[in-house]
Parts: sequence; structure tokens; C-alpha cells
Amino acid sequence: MSFVTESRWQPLPSHNPENADNTAYERPLGTTEVAFYWDAEFMGTADTVRYAEVRIISGNRDEVVNPERITKAWTSLKTCFPLLGARIEERGKDSVFFVVSEEWLQSCQVDEISFRNVSSSEDVLAFVDGMLVKGRPLSNNLLARLFVLQRKDNPSSFHLVFYVAHCITDGMGNIAILKTFLDELCGSSPPKSWTLKDRLALSVASEDLHPNRSLCISRRRWRNAIASVIGAARAAKLKVGLPSYTNTEY
Repeated sequence: MSFVTESRWQPLPSHNPENADNTAYERPLGTTEVAFYWDAEFMGTADTVRYAEVRIISGNRDEVVNPERITKAWTSLKTCFPLLGARIEERGKDSVFFVVSEEWLQSCQVDEISFRNVSSSEDVLAFVDGMLVKGRPLSNNLLARLFVLQRKDNPSSFHLVFYVAHCITDGMGNIAILKTFLDELCGSSPPKSWTLKDRLALSVASEDLHPNRSLCISRRRWRNAIASVIGAARAAKLKVGLPSYTNTEY
């Protein structure tokens, strides 16, 4: 008998009936993901921001930072990390699901990418600080946004700001997102041959990585009992008492 985790991805019927080739998947959020989700919903927190300054060594900035090229790199990035293009659906009091569609990954929503001009690096920092104190720029239908800030005082420099919901990424994940996006923007990324199903296999809830999740409840209890006995036996061997001294009078 095989046992599967509760957070596995399941295929869904096409969200666009006119496009039979459109594939969509869903899975419930894991425990940690749900905690970050409700934190964002009720408190407006639990989001992540990653920004970087990019300098163009050769070439024109307008050739690199143009909507068509940026959009192409962003959609390619979402293919690598499908949760960037995912949406969240609440289907009950304790039922929250990720939904990912190939159609969503291959296109951009309104406000998914924003271009702005800034006067200096200080304006960039002010912009980022303002994002953290103003209203949350994300929603259940928009879990990640990219802001491209072009410097007026430095034509060879621009800034990238990634604003992503914490329920789909963390600090280390944002570093990978930034690096991959720059690879795509520079055209140095190798061709991709994976499918959406292959990529989603890597986007699982952290709790599902625990080896015990693939076992039934009785086997989990049995393994925990054995581990407790072995742990106690090892701890007993490591116990060392204080040395005893015998006073001898002469």
C-alpha cells in the first residue's frame, strides 16, 4: 500500500475552455505556507523584498531595459519558478490552495511589471522603504511583482526590485530569483526542456520533505518509538558523573 502526502499537486481541467492544451495544477498550502499567508492577509506583513543595482558595462541601457526584453525574461523566470505566477484560492475556512496555469506563466498581468524613473540611488532606497510602510501591493491573484527603476543621474545603471509573498519564497530563494532573472536578461540561460509538472515537483511544502510523511500513522508511531528507545540508550552511554574523591587521613 502506498501513502501520499496531502500537499501533492493535482491536475485541474483547463481554466480556458477554448485552449485545451492549457494545463493547470493545484495543491493545498503547507503549514508554514498557510502561516505566512494568513499573516499577510490579516497584518499586511510576511512579504519579502529583494533589490539590486545593475550596471551596464557595454551597450545602451535602452537596449537592455525595454519592456519587451524585461517581459520575456520575467515570463521565462516564472517558467523556472512556477509559484511566481501562481494564484491563491480560499475554498473554505481551513482550505487554501495554490493554483498554477501554464497560460498564466506565459503572460504578464497588469501591474506584474512596473517601470519607473528615479533621480538617484537615494530615491531608490526611499521607494523601497515606502513599499514597506504603504499598502500591500500584492493580492491572491498577484503573488510577485517586479519593479524596474531607471536612474536619471546614471544612464548606465538601473535597479531591480522584487516584491514577493513570503508564502512562496524566502531570502535565499530571492537570491536564486535575482540570479536567474539576470541570466535570462543577458540571454545566458540554457534552453529549457522541462514541463510544468516537472517544475512543480520541486515546489512542494517544506513539511512534505520529511521522510515520515510517506508512511501511515501506525508506522510513524512505530518508528518514533524505536527512535526514542535508541536515543535513550545512546544518551545513557554519554552520561558522565562527577569524579569521586576519598579523603585519607595520615
